[in-house]
Formats: sequence, structure tokens, C-alpha cells
Amino acid sequence: MEEKEGAACLFMGAVTRGVFGGGFLYTNQDSLSLGIVVGINELMSSESAAAVPALLEDLKQRAEIARLIKDGTPVEYGAHVIPEGGWASLTKLYGPGILVAGDAAGFSMNIGITVRGMEYAMASGYYAAQAVLKAREKNDYSASMLSEYEALLNESFVMKDFKSFKEAPLALSNPRIYSHYPELINGIMADLYAVPDGPKEKLYPTIRKHLNWREMLAMAGDMRKVMKL
Repeated sequence: MEEKEGAACLFMGAVTRGVFGGGFLYTNQDSLSLGIVVGINELMSSESAAAVPALLEDLKQRAEIARLIKDGTPVEYGAHVIPEGGWASLTKLYGPGILVAGDAAGFSMNIGITVRGMEYAMASGYYAAQAVLKAREKNDYSASMLSEYEALLNESFVMKDFKSFKEAPLALSNPRIYSHYPELINGIMADLYAVPDGPKEKLYPTIRKHLNWREMLAMAGDMRKVMKL
């Protein structure tokens, strides 16, 4: 990259050995942030929990990652619970003398192509401050007064986004997204670009070998969920 440029790379599929989650690499001013995200449900119901450190090491060994970090030195390690329950998981955000914002409020959202949260944390903090300033003017920190915070959020992009993508947790809970479909795509692409000993098969028959009617019906059902995003 050129000076003052940055990159955000997201990975899915083999990086989590086919379970819900993914990997990420973000460039910072003088460092890189590299990590693995794995769903807690998957950790509780499989042998993945013990393998999380190994998943990170596997990610570091991938060709596209290894060349970027080969001369780097680990500065710190960290772990963080990411609330991705979406709209259905949001609860009351205010009470007498208290406002809940950021991660504590559940303001993190996975929409498949990216995980959003920083902008929601900043926005909810801003609206919380506005509500507190108004309460301070009247020296009233009751739940009724602080409900202004939720009203401001409802009018903002924060709650509108959560409503728009309320189906995301259901769509992304499909395990086929993290194992079957990456393998299917890899198989199709491998056959399409293969150089055979004899005549090369036409493209459509090559693809159809991987897509029988049962597979296509399953894909249609999965696509219906994804189309709600």
C-alpha cells in the first residue's frame, strides 16, 4: 500500500474450520490487527473451543497473511465478546439515573459482508450525552426524562439499521455458509480452471456436475433467507 492508505480484510470458511465466524486483518497507523471471531454457540456445542488458539495460528500461516506479518512482533493479545444478537436482542436502554450504550446495549451487527459496531458506539454515546444534558438542565434524571435517549436513537440511523437487518442473525446462522458453500465454490472454480489431458468440457456441464436438483433446492431455500438482508 501507499503511504496513508489502509486495508480491511475479512475471511470466512476454512479459517474457522467451517463453523460460524471468520477472520480479520486491519491496518493501523503503525501496526496490524489480526484476529479470529467464532460464535459462542458453536464453541459450546463442538470441540472448537479448545481449538481457538490454533485457529489464530492457522490464520497467521496462510500465504496471504504470512507475508504481511513475517517481520512483525506481537505487541498484545486480547479477547472480546461481540454482541451480534441484532434487533431481537435489544432490551431497555434507560432507567432511573442510567443509560446503556455501545456494546453494553448490544449495538454491534453482523450483516455477513461486514461487522458494524464502532459507528453505533459513537452515535449511541453522542445521543446519551444529549439526553443527559437535557436532564441536567431540569435536574431530573428519572427514567421518564432519560427516555429521551431512546427517542433520539429511534430517529437515528442506529435503530433504523437494526430494524432493516433484523433477519441477519437467522440468515447467518446457517452452517452451510461456512462449510458447504465455500467448498462448493472452490470445487466449481477448480474444475473450471483445470487444464485436462484431453478436450475441455464446456462450462455449463462443468458447473452442473456440482449442482444437482437437491443442491439447487437447498440453495434456493438458503437464498430466501439471505434475500431478507
